[in-house]
Parts: sequence; structure tokens; C-alpha cells
Amino acid sequence: MVRPFTQLRGAACLAAVLLAGILSCPALDASGPGTSAVPLLKLDSGARPAALGGMFCSIADDANILQYNPGGLGQIGRNELMLMHNEWIGGIRTETLNYVTSVSEDWNMGLSLNYLFTEKSDARDNAGNLSGGSVRESNGVAALGVGGAILEDFYAGVAVKGLSQSAAGRAGQAGAFDLGIIDKIHDLRMGLSVQNIGTGMKIAREKFPLPLTLRVGANYIIKSDRLPGEKGYVLIGLDAVKVRDSSAEIRLGAELGIENIFTISGDKCFLRVGGQSSRDRRAGTGFTGGFGIRDTGGNQLDYAYSPFGDFGVTHRISVSIRFGLER
Repeated sequence: MVRPFTQLRGAACLAAVLLAGILSCPALDASGPGTSAVPLLKLDSGARPAALGGMFCSIADDANILQYNPGGLGQIGRNELMLMHNEWIGGIRTETLNYVTSVSEDWNMGLSLNYLFTEKSDARDNAGNLSGGSVRESNGVAALGVGGAILEDFYAGVAVKGLSQSAAGRAGQAGAFDLGIIDKIHDLRMGLSVQNIGTGMKIAREKFPLPLTLRVGANYIIKSDRLPGEKGYVLIGLDAVKVRDSSAEIRLGAELGIENIFTISGDKCFLRVGGQSSRDRRAGTGFTGGFGIRDTGGNQLDYAYSPFGDFGVTHRISVSIRFGLER
């Protein structure tokens, strides 16, 4: 049973943090476009969030949490391991490992390892002339977070990150941390996270700021017994995202979940669509889509399709393995 006083406290805390985040938005414009370090931090991670257009701040209920909102860690009820491969545009690839486990009845810990690398290309000097040899760029992010319920249906979390970037024989390292909260009121979830809070990264003699990111989102779940199978729901949501050196974006997503559609008790399938604003005309419409299948043990396969206009199409495939007792 939901306690109104607890929910009122949770909603008040969320409103206060939202107001603080909105008031701090101008500080995110401190640098020009494309000047921040570790581009990997700006990419969607995980097939499910990518299929939803990157709308995941207020959902944050699977192993993709540390890329979006550490406040959701306390929502996960079983140990979960997720592996993902991403074929990005321009020969860029990313590999991801996410893991969540419990540390107490109400608190969970998450680990995330995310690595981006490019194909080798010819080295060039500052004038654009071939200089001999080849170069490859890479980004790495390692994150460790902890989160749980601090009030009934009100969650908070924090994560610390180690960051690295290398290209053309030059490399840099930096540290950062994220903060996040989620408030649940019946079938409505609201979330906020502030990510990549750090001092910047020094590469050779230059110092680059980290892509400080503010995410604010909400989603609503509509449950129905009129869908195919025995049980179903429709989730619809919206995120507003502001990155230090980019324009603010609106990310919309919807997920249809259907249970027992294959007449096997406990199986589920998911269909997802999403979209992003602020895309360059050459980068396509911002439309995304995908699907997921979960077996009776909770193990899940997800796929995301993201077209980028003149730049091509990206494909993400992730596998999630859930184990241990339900908490």
C-alpha cells in the first residue's frame, strides 16, 4: 500500500532537484560544440534504451542503469549480467559489460565496462597530408555504482567513473561521478540524473571538459488484459537531455510488453519505438526501433535499429542473464 506522506516527501525531493537542475542548465553551455572529451559518454548504451530513442532516465530498471541513471539501481530484483555489441557508423564499434548484484535487502551495486574503438586509418598531419603509418582511436569507461530505496518507492544512487581516451599516440585519463534519483507514484515514474561531473581530461598539452549531462524524464505504464497473450502493458515516456557542448534534446519512447504470447508461462516479448529531436538533416529523422524476447528464467535478448540518414544504420544486440533469488 502506498503511503501518501512518503510519496509527498519523495515528490517534493524530486521537484527540488529538478528545479536545481533547470537553474544550472546555462552552465552546461560553457564550451563550444564538439569540444568535450570521451565521445563514448554521449552514445546510447544497450539495445533496449537505444530502441527507445535513448529515453531511459526514468525507467532505469535493468543492467543499463549506469549509463543513464544510477538512481534506478534499487529497482532491480535479481542479479543481472548484460553483454552488448554495437556496430556504429563509420566503422566504430562498442563493446559493453554491465553487472548488477545486491549488497543488502534494499541496496544494489552495479559495475559497467564500456569500450569504443575505431578501424585503423591513415595518419595525417595538421594540414591533412598523409604522414605515414596508421592510427586508431579508443575510449574506455569503467563505472561502479550503488543505489537503493531511501523512502518507499523513492530511489537514489551514485556512481564513480574512470575514463580514458587515446588517438594518434596521445592519451588521457580522468575521473568523474554521477548522481540520480527516481520517484514512483503508482504507474508513473519520474527520474533525474546529473552525469560526468568532473574536472576534465588532459590530452597532450590541451585540457578538454567532460560532457556534463543533465537528464530529466517521466514514463507512464498502461496495463491491459486486452492485448494478445494473457497479460500486457504499454509504457510511454519522455526524456529531456542537455549535454555540455550540444543542444538540448527531447527523446520519446514507447514499449509494448506481452506476457505468455507463446503459451509458455512466464515468457515475454517486447516491441519498442523511439525518436530524438535536434538531429542534423543529414543524420536522419531520429527514428529508432527494436524488439526483445525474455524466457521463463528471465534471460533476455534485445535488438535495436537506429538509422542515421547519410551516415548509415547502426545495429545493437544485447544479451541479459538473470540469476539468483528474486528480492
